[in-house]
Amino acid sequence: DLRTKYKADWALVTGASSGIGKALAKALAEQGLNVVLVALDDMLLMSTAAEMRKSFPNLQFREVGVDLTLSDGDTTLPTEQRKQASPVFLVLRATCPHPQKCILHSSR
Repeated sequence: DLRTKYKADWALVTGASSGIGKALAKALAEQGLNVVLVALDDMLLMSTAAEMRKSFPNLQFREVGVDLTLSDGDTTLPTEQRKQASPVFLVLRATCPHPQKCILHSSR
């Protein structure tokens, strides 16, 4: 249980709109974590966020639409998203099969 182990309220998952990333975001929500969903800015991200909100009405989900493959490194959040940002304590990458072994950052 990552929420308990790291005393975290939030996690951030890349590739969160489909596949492994979506499954990882769901697994974290099942553990009671609010989730920042990072993926391409498209309807799939919006659909995934809506699905998560419906499945987990007591949790919060934030969408961050960004293309992390861009070489210019410009992943700055728009002003409105920065205003709504919450501290993120766990950062996980979607391409890792074992969440406990894939924590890229923990601020606790």
